[in-house]
Amino acid sequence: MAVTAKYGRKMDINVITFWMFVGNGVLSLATSLLFETQAPLSVWTPSFISAMAFLSVGCTCAALLIQNVGLAHVSASTGSLLLSMESPSGVLFSVLLMGEALTSRLLAGFALIFLSIILSETHFDFLRRKSHPQL
Repeated sequence: MAVTAKYGRKMDINVITFWMFVGNGVLSLATSLLFETQAPLSVWTPSFISAMAFLSVGCTCAALLIQNVGLAHVSASTGSLLLSMESPSGVLFSVLLMGEALTSRLLAGFALIFLSIILSETHFDFLRRKSHPQL
């Protein structure tokens, strides 16, 4: 997000996203080769390769591009607040779409994240009494 905030208004966000994607891909490949057990060659079928290409480009790169385009048009503080909603949104959709159980821990996490967003945006000014000037 820092890269998008600093260079997003000056440079082409598509180019920035491309290089972010390439850098992440190279680092992920290197880490995978070093630390993961490698799959046998029999797994690498055309359908597997096309599914991985779809997930890599369609889901990851397209989502990163949309996110970066959006972040280039808002302030860094607003962007960070929007990105902090990623975890609650993921949990919300897993509960709504897949029937995941809501626990007290999840609800406490929701409450903490929403409270922190309200605090950072309003500083709880709405709770303070406004003094009315005397006439």
